[in-house]
Amino acid sequence: MRNLLTLLVLATALLGLAGCFPKKTAGKASPADTVSEDPKAATIPVQATRPTRADISSYFETNSRVEAEARVEVMAEGTGRCVSVRVEEGDTVDAGDVLAELDKKQAQASLHQAEVQLRKNKADYDRVKKGREEDGASLYSDQDADAARFTYEQGLANVELQRIQVENLTIRAPISGLVTRKDIQPGQFISAGSSVFSIVDPNTFMLVIDVQDLDLPRLREGQAALVRIDALDGQEFEAHIRRINPGIDPVSLTFRVTLDFDAETRERLIDGAYAWVRLVTDTHHNAILLPKNAVVDKNVRKYVFVLREPTKEQEPDVQEAQAPPPDEGGKSESGDGAQAKKDMAAPEELRFVAEQVEVKVGLEDSQFVEILDGIEADALVVTMGQHTLKHGTEVTLTSVEDALSEKGDVPIEEALAEATRKREESAQKAKSESKP
Repeated sequence: MRNLLTLLVLATALLGLAGCFPKKTAGKASPADTVSEDPKAATIPVQATRPTRADISSYFETNSRVEAEARVEVMAEGTGRCVSVRVEEGDTVDAGDVLAELDKKQAQASLHQAEVQLRKNKADYDRVKKGREEDGASLYSDQDADAARFTYEQGLANVELQRIQVENLTIRAPISGLVTRKDIQPGQFISAGSSVFSIVDPNTFMLVIDVQDLDLPRLREGQAALVRIDALDGQEFEAHIRRINPGIDPVSLTFRVTLDFDAETRERLIDGAYAWVRLVTDTHHNAILLPKNAVVDKNVRKYVFVLREPTKEQEPDVQEAQAPPPDEGGKSESGDGAQAKKDMAAPEELRFVAEQVEVKVGLEDSQFVEILDGIEADALVVTMGQHTLKHGTEVTLTSVEDALSEKGDVPIEEALAEATRKREESAQKAKSESKP
């Protein structure tokens, strides 16, 4: 990583100071080894690419957390000391499964007492009922019969109440799902109304996002969204809008939008996981795309620099290499001197002219921008070095690797120091020339 950052810094310096370092050639120094004072000879190295054709989409981006629509906080309905816990966090349970047990001794004793009283009340009621059937109203009046009946029915209700209280000391799962929280331990005294477990149904995992009113017209039911889950190594899943709440939240002044996943995706989700949401609001197919850094903003307009081959008038005059004249002894030069003159006469590499072109852009994402008008589909567009260019600037194509290889064995630190020195000298020279 450190080497990559160093390469990028060096590349930036090289783009702004092209020509500061001469290429090293074998032999003696020659005029070709010095920096030319001719402005046409100093070209700027750039990187360029041609547009690609692909689909591109625009997005509405926000974040949320995975939550289950079916989520239950299990509350203790009885009071007592916990004697056992049957499940742990992460366990899967079915509706009705026992989660924990509270001490039932006192409740069962009360139930037994109520059942004994019920049997007595029933015997009294049966005796009154039989006596009235045999002797009419001579033994038992209507008032006696009603009192015996009411006492018996009260006993029935009391037994049922005691049974419910015993059952409430067994904590059961109200729904099928996953235990996500446990707040109870054996030996702990639990009061009625205490929250002891939390259960969620993974089959109802969803996302709820808050949308500003300005973004609401771009959303519709069934619209696709890309969801990236941090807890799953940044994996991306697809979701769809199930419901758009038509009412605005008076506190946040936003609309609640619910997104659903398919069954296969829900099985992999984690309750409460942080999610990055990108809602696809529009898609253009087979669009002309450029990297976003290729587009330059100037005065609320957008431009790119397109590379053109120079015209005949712009091409440098290159003379063919001729044999060196013979020396005084009648012998021609050989060795390093001849090679240097040959290098001087060698044709220069082909240069390009950067033309600033205004473009009309469309959709854009994190990497690319759609070009609607302004350039051809096969244009050669500058992607690095364009911020230092002007219309008509002569450039050469290069890359970071090429720029480094041209420096030979010059250390990176030395190259950066030399670049800084050259920049300061140029600034000083321009300042002195501007003085009268």
